[in-house]
Amino acid sequence: MQTPPAIVPEWYLLPFYAILRSIPNKLLGVIAMLSAILILLAMPFTDLSRSRGIQFRPLSKIAFYIFIANFLILMVLGAKHVESPYIEFGQISTVIYFAHFLIIVPFISLLENSLVELAVSVDANRSSLNHRSYNKTVSLLGGVSIPSFNKIGSRGFHTTSVLLATKRELEDAWAKADRDIRDHDASTQPLFDRLRSADCSDEEANRIDGWIEEASHQRIALEDKREAIYERIEALDKANVESEENIPE
Repeated sequence: MQTPPAIVPEWYLLPFYAILRSIPNKLLGVIAMLSAILILLAMPFTDLSRSRGIQFRPLSKIAFYIFIANFLILMVLGAKHVESPYIEFGQISTVIYFAHFLIIVPFISLLENSLVELAVSVDANRSSLNHRSYNKTVSLLGGVSIPSFNKIGSRGFHTTSVLLATKRELEDAWAKADRDIRDHDASTQPLFDRLRSADCSDEEANRIDGWIEEASHQRIALEDKREAIYERIEALDKANVESEENIPE
């Protein structure tokens, strides 16, 4: 006695029914159908990602959408008659179903972990390079020597004019550096606000801590630059006073 082919189970059992019919051996088909349900319990062990959830995992999102599409295909195939080409399509979809849990999820998890580590390493190197470039700029600015002007009376006026022009340029540079620091603080304030919010997850907090650390290095470099400019202004003021004192009457 056989079940008529036109009789199919409820719609929510059609995917597992398709898995059952895709295997010619009845015993193996029943085992595969039960395994299709029990394999869901293996997800905590096959998902090797350091981040739970797929909100910030684009590759896992793609794999999940493919899994949903394959599940819907199994649902459609479960309502079809047991004939070609539905049998072959059912076998292919069954392989994809089990491969998602046993192969695709672990592979994508390890790949995403490697990509995250690579991105963190690149960001750290970029931050280090930016910090060194700021320090180099500060060193170059601090290493500019004051010209040794001839303090003969006929050139005293020109000496003072040159010093005043240089001072105005440095004052403009100091004002710009001060604005850069204020703009930097304003741009990083949302990070601190987000870090203090109650709905900030541990993963997001770790990323924000890295951004804040990088921002702090940049702020230190900006402060060093502003301090070096201020020291140059003081040196020019001193040189201006000395040049005026040495102008013969």
